[in-house]
Amino acid sequence: MSVRVSSVFILVFILLLLIAGCGTSDSNEELERVGSVFGSDHDYEHITFVNQTTHDLKFAVDITWRPDKHKTVGSHEANYISIAECYDGDGNKKNFEIYFKKIVDGGADEDLSLNAHRKCGENLYIWHEDGEYKISDDPHIEADLSGCDDDDTKPAVLFAHGYNDSQKAWNYFAQQAKEKGWRVFRTSVSQDGSIKKRAHMLNSYINKAAKQCNIHNGSLRVVGHSMGGLDLRYLVSYYDSENFSAAKKIERVYTIATPHQGDSLGNLASAGSDAARDLRPSHMEEFNKRNPYSEFKVDGKQLPFLAIRFYCMRVPYCDGMVGVDNQIYEKDYYSKAPYSMAVYEGKHFPGAICEISVPAELEQKSIIKMILDDEKALDGDNIYSIPQCYYSDTEGARVCR
Repeated sequence: MSVRVSSVFILVFILLLLIAGCGTSDSNEELERVGSVFGSDHDYEHITFVNQTTHDLKFAVDITWRPDKHKTVGSHEANYISIAECYDGDGNKKNFEIYFKKIVDGGADEDLSLNAHRKCGENLYIWHEDGEYKISDDPHIEADLSGCDDDDTKPAVLFAHGYNDSQKAWNYFAQQAKEKGWRVFRTSVSQDGSIKKRAHMLNSYINKAAKQCNIHNGSLRVVGHSMGGLDLRYLVSYYDSENFSAAKKIERVYTIATPHQGDSLGNLASAGSDAARDLRPSHMEEFNKRNPYSEFKVDGKQLPFLAIRFYCMRVPYCDGMVGVDNQIYEKDYYSKAPYSMAVYEGKHFPGAICEISVPAELEQKSIIKMILDDEKALDGDNIYSIPQCYYSDTEGARVCR
């Protein structure tokens, strides 16, 4: 009997989470209050670790007079350790000692014969090369899964992963793109970091990859899934004010199931995550007001953009996480921000609860083919060959074609 009750409770809880996540607004003021009261993590209180090795690593920060803070970060993943005591009594930033352990078979760990120091707000990248571990403040391009292809006669595409994910999420896309003759670039940014933090990490990666791998201005097609699309938007929107020079490399932007209007599930998950707090509808409403599509520009030129929408449930109408209406940059009737006319079948993530069963491989193959084959000239109202909806000045109305 207790098992049955527990099962029912779990099912109801999952359904409530689903409804919250697929909502189009902050449906519960109490959820918003809880989301904003708990947790005080901020980028300046984090040390972010990026594991560019082929095995899991445990990072430990030596906190004087207190137990060390540690976190295990998977291969080719990134995450942060939050530290409250960032400053000493004189107001200077502490320089914390960092220790490393390698996770071996069976879950045991072994000490690595190296250490480093970092202050709050800084990054630490680690990779393995020539038989030894190496550490830097910046990404090592060759250590990422797609490496560095410097043949600039081939087109280039960058994939930006979503919340609580990593560059490994793009394995199938990367394979398909390479088979079609594209150069592929991808990196891992902080899984739980803020949009701003993740955008800064992307900026650093793109700039370094551009120098080493011959990525020219206006040549890089970028694709962001979920929160990755918001990271790309931030990178472009704050191109001037935060000196995001990487935005110059971008040719056009695609977002896949990105919560442009927010995700109400962020109200539940925001207690310990900057990322989740940023994904709340109330935060995204403010973000969109400050960064309208009309200002989505680089050097005064509008950057081509398309939001591709997905669903796997009809009630609520969502992809198992983000409501279809929330996947649009701007809901204003007069907005020129394009979004896909069709709503494609697809899950937000493999474990999403859905009515429609979509084979992951078939879904991914369809998406990447659509994006890479989209070669319409970048002029006039019709920017993309993928059928889209937007407000047309020429026709004085919202059109879908």
